[in-house]
Amino acid sequence: MARGRITFWLFAASLTAACGGARRGHDSVRAPDVRAARLACSVAPSAAVIRADDFDPTSSRPEDEAKAAELLALPAPISEAPPRFSPDGKLVAFVGSGEVGNGGVGNPGVGNRGVGSQGGNQAGRSLYVQESSAGAKARRIPVELPKRFLRPLFSPDGQYIYFTTDQDGDEAFSIDRIDLRSGALEEVTGGEKRKRTGPFFAKSGRILDRFLFTCRKLDQRGLVLYEQAARPGSAGVELYEQADRYLAAVRPDLEQIVVGELSQARALWVIDVERPKAGELRAASEPRQLYPLGDLVAKGARVQAVEYAPDGDRVFVATDEGGQRTHVVALDARTGREIKRFTEPCIPGGDVQGMVAAGDSIAFIVDLGTHHQLRVLDARTLEPRAPAKLGFGSEVPGSSHPNNTSGLAISPDGKYLAVQWSTPSSPPRVQLVDTHSGSITPLTDAPPPDGPEMDVQVVRVPSFDGLEIPTLVYRSKDGEKHPVVMQIHGRFAYASTARSHGRTPRAWPSWGAARADTTR
Repeated sequence: MARGRITFWLFAASLTAACGGARRGHDSVRAPDVRAARLACSVAPSAAVIRADDFDPTSSRPEDEAKAAELLALPAPISEAPPRFSPDGKLVAFVGSGEVGNGGVGNPGVGNRGVGSQGGNQAGRSLYVQESSAGAKARRIPVELPKRFLRPLFSPDGQYIYFTTDQDGDEAFSIDRIDLRSGALEEVTGGEKRKRTGPFFAKSGRILDRFLFTCRKLDQRGLVLYEQAARPGSAGVELYEQADRYLAAVRPDLEQIVVGELSQARALWVIDVERPKAGELRAASEPRQLYPLGDLVAKGARVQAVEYAPDGDRVFVATDEGGQRTHVVALDARTGREIKRFTEPCIPGGDVQGMVAAGDSIAFIVDLGTHHQLRVLDARTLEPRAPAKLGFGSEVPGSSHPNNTSGLAISPDGKYLAVQWSTPSSPPRVQLVDTHSGSITPLTDAPPPDGPEMDVQVVRVPSFDGLEIPTLVYRSKDGEKHPVVMQIHGRFAYASTARSHGRTPRAWPSWGAARADTTR
């Protein structure tokens, strides 16, 4: 396609989901409707809207095709995700998409989309463990990772990585573990196919050889909480079952949990868990409401994230309090009384995900639609700490989704964060962040990807209903005008924050094209 011939491309296959297109399973693609044309013209008044079957990518100039082929033949960028600290804070485990580590980085050309985070089926992923200092040598664990590798977590003794996986892709998740000494892979939870999440190990207290996990039938809604010994073949014991509930947080000693309302996400309850003489756990108390209390009940406050303070006496709750602002409040775990609060400066406040707390620090990601921002607060006062300048980008889009894994971890002493971060020019990489100074250091010295750097702008596009659609525009840093590839997401709301899109965008400048993504 010659330069300048068409100033706007619309991929109808992506557009139909957002504009009420063909039914699922239907092979035909419907042309963009009037509203789509109005959207296109509002971005570029001289734009031409074409049908997907009129688009011919082979009609570009030969020199453009050659350059694009050269860029697409480059190895995929090395990706790292999701980081996890060992219980003593001395090690970080992560999944890499190639040979990563100090000094020797050779990438076999594997894909980088959602590595370790969204559970895609990628060849070439490996589990690495290295000292939690930047540039240390990463050790590859000799294990073939399953198709979906979700919520990895060190065991309390630091000798195993526990994780959840569904080998058949049917949402029947088991909890497995990897022996970091031998690479041996073992299934820990057996029995019938169920949907499991966890495990949740104690970070303090008496119960270090057992864990909590949720386990429900595939067609069952609500929360079914189990506990079992942390070794293969152990029998799980059911502790609690309640429809329209989800497990929101577990106290560091495993002796109290917070459950939330599943359907509306507007309420939280505390349940005390005691340990009888037999050594097993059981839910001992009736649920008591933690949040909201008083006037907030009528405001329809929505809960976004929950985490216990390291002392277990307070619970941090991220909420919109029924309005446009986002707040993080510290509540007394016994009474629900508010102790401290932080109010997000951005308006609207965005969604909080990946909340973690340890030592004197609490950290979380704020999803602002077009991009993410990292927040670090003092755990006692909820005063904000020095911001980390990670660049305009994203952690894991929608990491609060059950089938995703948060890319944010905190060291046991609360002094450092390990965060998976991606920008338009950089694939997901693990960055170490000092929670007090905000200083940033890459965990590994893997080189940046080959190809031109991408620039990104946020453009607000007027829509037919008078509102504005936040749109990300990606283009190379050459200062030239380009046609635009327009992609409209009709899936879940976290589909398009600013981040790397792999190898293909590096070929767009050769085709004389930019890309625009709607974020909602």
